[in-house]
Amino acid sequence: MKSEMYEKRVAVLALHKMGKSANQIYSLLKKLPITKRFVFRTIAKYKETGSVEDRPRKGRPRSSHTEKVIKAVRSSINRNALRKQKVMAREMHIPPRTLSRIIKEDLGMSEYRRKRKKNVSKATPKLKVDNKTVTSENKTKKEGKGKFRLNKKKVSKASNTFFFTFLEAKPFGRPCPLPLIDWDKVFDTSNN
Repeated sequence: MKSEMYEKRVAVLALHKMGKSANQIYSLLKKLPITKRFVFRTIAKYKETGSVEDRPRKGRPRSSHTEKVIKAVRSSINRNALRKQKVMAREMHIPPRTLSRIIKEDLGMSEYRRKRKKNVSKATPKLKVDNKTVTSENKTKKEGKGKFRLNKKKVSKASNTFFFTFLEAKPFGRPCPLPLIDWDKVFDTSNN
């Protein structure tokens, strides 16, 4: 497959062989995005080498970013678009970065990552206080991890109302915010 530039050079050469001058060629091919400099260089290259073919390039040729690989990637994506790029790159024996570049630049597609929702459930961590299970409204990172020690104190000797303070609240080895607990609902202290 020849490049776009090669096709433009062939058009310039065809008009040159018909006897048109460089300025006339430029005015005729203005709709193609070419410059006067391009027209003059193409004619000079033809006079010098006898063709408008690309000259051989120095260095190691591309091995994994070729037209053949681009077609293979396109067909692979058409077969299964949900496959991960890392897996596809491993199967095709090309570097993951090259595959990403082919998808983005050559195929004009955009890669995306599935957004994962945070694992939020109605289950909340449970605290044991005097053999009664208490749930907090603020969920800790992992259920069942860490220990909460509570200190039960009476507000006054006359009332049966208790209030709890945390002696230690370090579920993951570091201090954490205290859970918000409505103790009146947990321990039905009303005199019903």
